[in-house]
Amino acid sequence: MSGFTLSGFQILAPLRQTSKTTTVKAVQTSLERTVAITFLRPEFAHDPKETRRFLSVARVCAQIKADGLPQIYDISTHDDQPYIVMEEVDGISIADIVGQNGPLPVALSVRVAITIGEALHHAWLQNHLIHRNLKPSEIRIDARGTPKLTDFGRATVIRPDGSIDDDDAAGIVIGTPNFLSPEQAQGRANLDCRADIYALGATLYYMITGRIPFPDSDPETVIQKQLTEQILHPRTYRHDLPASVCGLLTRLMMKVPEDRYADWAEALGDMHLALKNQPLHRRETPPTGISTIASASSLANTKLPPAPELPQLRKVSCETPNRVPAATPAPRPTAPPAPPAPPAPPVTPVTFRNKESGRSHLVRSSLWLLLGIWLVLLGNDRLNNPLDLTLPSPLLPLDDWFGTPPDNTVHETGTPVSAQPRPISATPLVTIPTRPPPPPVAAATTPPPPAPPVVPEKPRLSQTIPSDVSTRVIASLAQGDLAGTRALLAVNIPMDPTQLAAYRSALSAIPDPLQLAEQSLQAAKGKEMTIQYMGKDRTIIPRRAENGELEADFVTADGSRRIILKIAKFTSEEIIKLLPAQPDTPATHAAVCLALLKANHKEEVAAQARACGILAPLFEAAAALPP
Repeated sequence: MSGFTLSGFQILAPLRQTSKTTTVKAVQTSLERTVAITFLRPEFAHDPKETRRFLSVARVCAQIKADGLPQIYDISTHDDQPYIVMEEVDGISIADIVGQNGPLPVALSVRVAITIGEALHHAWLQNHLIHRNLKPSEIRIDARGTPKLTDFGRATVIRPDGSIDDDDAAGIVIGTPNFLSPEQAQGRANLDCRADIYALGATLYYMITGRIPFPDSDPETVIQKQLTEQILHPRTYRHDLPASVCGLLTRLMMKVPEDRYADWAEALGDMHLALKNQPLHRRETPPTGISTIASASSLANTKLPPAPELPQLRKVSCETPNRVPAATPAPRPTAPPAPPAPPAPPVTPVTFRNKESGRSHLVRSSLWLLLGIWLVLLGNDRLNNPLDLTLPSPLLPLDDWFGTPPDNTVHETGTPVSAQPRPISATPLVTIPTRPPPPPVAAATTPPPPAPPVVPEKPRLSQTIPSDVSTRVIASLAQGDLAGTRALLAVNIPMDPTQLAAYRSALSAIPDPLQLAEQSLQAAKGKEMTIQYMGKDRTIIPRRAENGELEADFVTADGSRRIILKIAKFTSEEIIKLLPAQPDTPATHAAVCLALLKANHKEEVAAQARACGILAPLFEAAAALPP
């Protein structure tokens, strides 16, 4: 939609595109707020059925007030092309979070499922609306950490007779095969909310295990597997998964709709119980079919630990347990041993019934003994050594601590001892004759000592981000991983909410370096240029660059031919060449830093990092990490 204008809005950038809709990011100038505008694509805008369904779904969503859905602001038409103005969810998707960081914590996964389930529950109760294409990539985390279902392009209303309000879709499989319910895989015309319940179960399975149901198969094969085959039990990947969560997943993904939860209210009830690690509700009638998730008996040959129980108080006995003597540590190298001391008198062991009490009593006794010895030595020193000790007290340096009047002992330099700094260690106040100093060596023959290496000052990081989080964020930036960095700050973090929102906003504003490269290629349209692609230098003439692809003329000695290249397959070095030479915003500077870090050009990051705003210390720290 390049060059597209809409009265009252400033179009910023494309966000996503489906088979029937296109969504762009824009600023509503009258209210100065960022929004998302979803258009029905021109090839469908002239179809009255498609237009009616598009607008009816938008009106239904506008009536729903739920955390899991973006707010609908307006519905209108521009040049016979209907569009929806809605809340812009500027966050990372669940698919990207799991893809970059692995499975989510179990409790967090269930909370996400509850939020999305409650939104779809409202949609079903109010207007019998079903989503039909629920999957991890459609769930995004906003700046507050709330999951939202962002796209309803495949949603439809169920008529009173149970048929879908989409006559052209009857008998056609609609949705993503890996998260598709078996009844949708059969192309049934009669659907209800249980189809979305199955899809949410598959999404929850993905969040908990990090595995897509039926991966590495073509769509037709996946559709057939949804009808006849099973996926591995979730404890295959998470051995400590509670039994309640396993039971929840199994029932959510029953192949026969009648064996699943009857509605969203029943499903949400068990989700809340699973979140508390409590037993699920019992069913009056046991299921007759099978689940897409294999039974726990498939793990019989695998020794699994028991499912965790609810936290309970531990009963600790006060009796001292029998201890196994610890292994004697290896002796450390020491100076030659001193003459053996006379054997100490035997000490009668004391038995304590309480281990901690006995230990503290022994510590107190030792401290009192040391204090008594110290007082004896200190008094002997104050009384001019009546005990006739051959060596001065080792605690004499403590005189300085207590402000003891200085004595009249004088060093050879003529300076009173009390005026000279004393080390904390024991130093006898005895004048020891020293050897005459060696003759001076000519300065020409003594090389100057080497200057100590200059250690660069470490970048000062903002103290608002917890240290454990900032360490992972810096490591993610060092790899040039923008999606992973956003995911690390997308969850709730114990820090100032205003600062956290500022970091999230700064990260979300960073354009993908691949998009910047795409813009440079589009600007070079019609100009001959040389790029490195798949390890070879190629001469091309760009014709069109959009949606991550470059359409260009491949120039050879025999002429030219039209080719399509994936921009994502360009080398990191080539992407850097295509980035703006003089970035004009902190976000663009940050995008250049990401590309440089990914290409391991850390020495070039410093010049760009200073202009990255609030993210500058993070980029400087990422560049300082060792390779």
